[in-house]
Amino acid sequence: MAGEARTVQAVRAHLVREGGRPRGSVLVKAFWAPGGRGME
Repeated sequence: MAGEARTVQAVRAHLVREGGRPRGSVLVKAFWAPGGRGME
């Protein structure tokens, strides 16, 4: 999944804790963070 840094980290944590998925099986890419630059 890809998206805002804190969002993808929270979703990954949920999938690992609640979903029982291995951490390595959930690939995330943070594309931006508040106050940071966009996809330029």
